[in-house]
Amino acid sequence: MSEKTRHNLYQAFVGEAKAYHRLLAFARKADEEGYAQIAKLFRAIASAEGVHAERHLRLLGEAVVKSTDENLQSSFERETTVNQIYYPEFIK
Repeated sequence: MSEKTRHNLYQAFVGEAKAYHRLLAFARKADEEGYAQIAKLFRAIASAEGVHAERHLRLLGEAVVKSTDENLQSSFERETTVNQIYYPEFIK
């Protein structure tokens, strides 16, 4: 895969991931305001955006799902890396 294609896929993933979380926030607000059906609609659209994001990750080779034990270990390691390496760098 060319670097341009990889970059474009990554940008598409970022857009889909943002849309997913934005729509879930909209759903929570609709629930708070008593609009249960609209909240359900926002969640359905968010689900579709989540599928799109996952497909982009798969194409990028980053959506590796293993056993639950391995997934827990991987999640823990990634969170540790973010908290110990990336966030301190962001603060500088």
